Amino acid sequence: MIIGYFVLRKFYPDSKNAIFLTLGFAFSKIITHILFATNVQTKDVGVLPYAIAFIVAPALFNLVSILVIFFREIREEAAVEKWLERNYTGATIFTLLSAIHIEIFNIFDSFLFEKKAFQARFREKTIKLVSILGVVGIIIQDCPLFALQIYVVYQTKDGWNPIVVLSIVSTAISIIFGFLKRLFMFALVSFGAGAIQRRKTKQFNRDDLYGLEPYDPNSFS
Repeated sequence: MIIGYFVLRKFYPDSKNAIFLTLGFAFSKIITHILFATNVQTKDVGVLPYAIAFIVAPALFNLVSILVIFFREIREEAAVEKWLERNYTGATIFTLLSAIHIEIFNIFDSFLFEKKAFQARFREKTIKLVSILGVVGIIIQDCPLFALQIYVVYQTKDGWNPIVVLSIVSTAISIIFGFLKRLFMFALVSFGAGAIQRRKTKQFNRDDLYGLEPYDPNSFS
């Protein structure tokens, strides 16, 4: 998965290739979650209904959220409507996959493989909303499942079996990856050179509006 990411970066440097990692983590997470839910120890401890609920409920939440976002984009953005007319089959497939992990939605504007099917033009506020919903997904799915997995480990004699360990590792990686990705995004938006330049430009424009002297960030007078 990581090797695939770097291969994509080499041949498609302008694409948002991090979506490849998101897809990999999403599939590994759902597979390990299903294995955990069907594990003998999970049934013995009596938490099987909770394990299933923490998989099904977030999936329904993600699916409904993506459909609402799509309908709103189609209604308000003609470019998205035209894109969907040409790529409705792929959009249907990845919308269903977004139920697993809502940020799979970002594949639509990732320019992956430089294919037009992945060149939708969603609004910036829509992308931010998906990111926020991704945090919600971590809170309502990954964190409770992680706690449930730890509980199963300490409530059974053979708790540290390969399936449970694999599910714990997968959930932990998903949580860490999700929060670290947003931490780096926040750092870039708030403290990156581009963000500083945008703030300077905004100040310059404000000075022009009020007829003030251009703002000098190096001046302390």
